[in-house]
Amino acid sequence: MSREHPSALFLPLAGLGIAAAILLALWLRVEVVQPEALTWACAAQGRPLWCGPRQLLLEAFNMGVIGGAALVVSISALIIAHPLGQKLALAGLVLSIFAFALYNAGAAAPAAVFAMLRLFRTRG
Repeated sequence: MSREHPSALFLPLAGLGIAAAILLALWLRVEVVQPEALTWACAAQGRPLWCGPRQLLLEAFNMGVIGGAALVVSISALIIAHPLGQKLALAGLVLSIFAFALYNAGAAAPAAVFAMLRLFRTRG
């Protein structure tokens, strides 16, 4: 019986996860953040319930929280030599995708570089 190494599925699944993150991040930007009608609806007297989570998302990217989190996770992944570091690098890359899509490119760029460096490290 032939069994594949557990990490043999990591990269294909990571690629699917990254593709899903790109689609979700772009959907958030185009459908939740940018529409002016949503801004006016949330500014009205009887605002809908979804305005709270939308406002939280807007404050998070205005304050650079998403890009900062991507940077912290990616640097941690680069430092950790345990196999957990590879999973952290994938998380850092996904966070940096969200940060790029949600206007935090300043922190997302180095985070993506650090995450990619860790993902392409051969061992550890």
